[in-house]
This record gives sequence, C-alpha cells and structure tokens, in this order.
Amino acid sequence: LGCALAAQKRGMFDCPFCRTPYPDNDADAQQFFPGLQKDMQKAVQLMSEAAELGSIKALFNLGYASGLNRTRERLLCST
Repeated sequence: LGCALAAQKRGMFDCPFCRTPYPDNDADAQQFFPGLQKDMQKAVQLMSEAAELGSIKALFNLGYASGLNRTRERLLCST
C-alpha cells in the first residue's frame, strides 16, 4: 500500500511493481485478475457487515453504489 501511495504521489497511476496500467472496465479486470468473478450480492453483504462493524470506507462504498444504482434507474426510466 505504501509503494502504491508513493507512486500515485509521483503521478504514476499504474502498478508500482510491473508498471501495468490498472484495468478501466470489468472485461479488462477479468484479464488482469484471472479467476476473479463479480458477485454483487456477496459484495453488498460483505460491505454491509463491514459497515455494521464500524468501517467508514464500507459505509461510503455502500452509499456510493446506492447512488449509482438510483442514477442508472433514472436514466433507464427517462428513455
């Protein structure tokens, strides 16, 4: 984590070890992290548990994801 933070402070936004750019979308992430599968229900469950245990970051992520979902629903309903 310290190496990644130091790299970002220097304007380097890729992997501090191999200099590979971080993936921008889910398809690229699948190639970057082989075997990783997206399970949103499990992610929400784990973030909810972490928020209940006092994780501010998990609480923020839940609120952010909720806001994104509402924005997406409004966009879909307006078309």
